[in-house]
Amino acid sequence: MNSSSPLISVCIVTYQRDRDLLHSLQQLSRSEFQDYEILIVDNGPSTELPQLIQELNLANPWRLIPAPENRGCANLNLLFPAARGQIIACFDDDSYPADDCLGHVAKIFPKTHNWE
Repeated sequence: MNSSSPLISVCIVTYQRDRDLLHSLQQLSRSEFQDYEILIVDNGPSTELPQLIQELNLANPWRLIPAPENRGCANLNLLFPAARGQIIACFDDDSYPADDCLGHVAKIFPKTHNWE
């Protein structure tokens, strides 16, 4: 990971949309910017999801956090304390992020928020 770029924590809430989530994760993995981690809260929960994500062989670290109850997107709050990134980017499980979206965030965010 590039030490000159801020680490981004990508936070995703999912509920019984394993296929959509896997598609989103595959799209994220195509990004040229690779200084990020992935945090997922499973509102389902899906018993197959950990295995399915493992099979993607993602280069970036990822953590799956089970939700004690389905509170929809409010369960993003379960991910924020676990995030190690200086920037938190929230995506839906059916997002299809552009290849360069995280790179743009990493370039623009520090300039607009007076990071030293």
